[in-house]
Amino acid sequence: IKAYVPVLTKFRKTEKVDALDGILKPTAKPDADNILKALLDALNELAYDDDRYIYKIVIERFYAEVPRTEVEITDEY
Repeated sequence: IKAYVPVLTKFRKTEKVDALDGILKPTAKPDADNILKALLDALNELAYDDDRYIYKIVIERFYAEVPRTEVEITDEY
């Protein structure tokens, strides 16, 4: 899961550049656990039978000009 959050309006120009380059990491809301819970609930019965079958999750947050969430689901046995 890659969650892209908007760059904070309070950032100075140099901070905005650092944020978009991945040097500054998001520490404001939404928290990773809140993003994760919403996604797991939304994808339940669509991408998998039940989220109890998920055994590995990687979630990262980044700043971006266009906020979005990207999800990659793989079937590994």
